Amino acid sequence: MPAITVRGHSGSLTTEIAHRVAERLGVPVMDRHILEETARRLNVPVEQVEEMERVPMTLRERIVDALGRHLQNPWAMVAGPPGHMGAVGLAAYYDHLPHQADQQAYVKALENIVHDLATDDSVVLTTKGSQVMLNQHEAAFHVFTTAPLEVRVKRIMARNLLSKEEEAKAMIDRIDGERKAYLKRYFNVDRDDLRLYDLVLNTGKVSPEDAIETILNLAQKAGQPAPGE
Repeated sequence: MPAITVRGHSGSLTTEIAHRVAERLGVPVMDRHILEETARRLNVPVEQVEEMERVPMTLRERIVDALGRHLQNPWAMVAGPPGHMGAVGLAAYYDHLPHQADQQAYVKALENIVHDLATDDSVVLTTKGSQVMLNQHEAAFHVFTTAPLEVRVKRIMARNLLSKEEEAKAMIDRIDGERKAYLKRYFNVDRDDLRLYDLVLNTGKVSPEDAIETILNLAQKAGQPAPGE
């Protein structure tokens, strides 16, 4: 059985399906382990790798955010001479912006770990970017889960005990936005580019049970010669 990557839209049962596929196969789901191993290879704290996975805002977004904070609290300004209005402090907004060399080292370590896992054993991967890093890997099968927005909103509301649809929609926008930004920054691809995936499942219509059976059936055939070859 090849390595299986499972990614998807927030609220489309991605994690549940990944874990149930792994359970059926008797293999681990790799996510946190990869983060910890990346930190070990880079010889940095896990928290530093976690920070790199949180894609920082662009300069424009940082300025807008800083200005927004200033407007909410006009006294939160850099002190200046009498009569001087001061300037919004932006230095703190640069603190977590990773250097280019740090980004390259992070991606290289991550790619090596993911490829080692996909080569050595059967495994289910939910790590961000795994569908890109293994896109040319013959022994890999890539799944993307999705569902209509109204279905995902109801699931997010139930999962997080939210009472308002607007809250759920905002959470979906934030999570999916961060995931798209991560792939754009580190791999320069669009997370929703269907060419990255071998199978797209609409969990608004397909039950988790049928989704799992479909993944297992098709993944088993992955890498085998196509009819006529």
